[in-house]
Amino acid sequence: MSDELKTPERWDDRWDDKPHGWVQWKGTNVCMDFHCDCGAVGHVDGLFAYHIKCGACGKVWEVDGHVFLREPGDDYSGECTLTAAMDDEGASDE
Repeated sequence: MSDELKTPERWDDRWDDKPHGWVQWKGTNVCMDFHCDCGAVGHVDGLFAYHIKCGACGKVWEVDGHVFLREPGDDYSGECTLTAAMDDEGASDE
């Protein structure tokens, strides 16, 4: 990732050597389970999920675009799999 994107607001160095990704929010639908630090658990469905307000304590959270990646389990069928376009640093000859 280029250094200009590694700002304190957008980058957490603990992910540098681990599989991860970024969601680029474009105002599309989201269906998300929500766990607040107050202990409440909820669910949201809707558009423009840039911020979520806890229905129990009222705390507002910014929805980060960072997602972690993990290897699939034994039940992986190969369906619904996207192939990432690679940048120059990650490109392969395959």
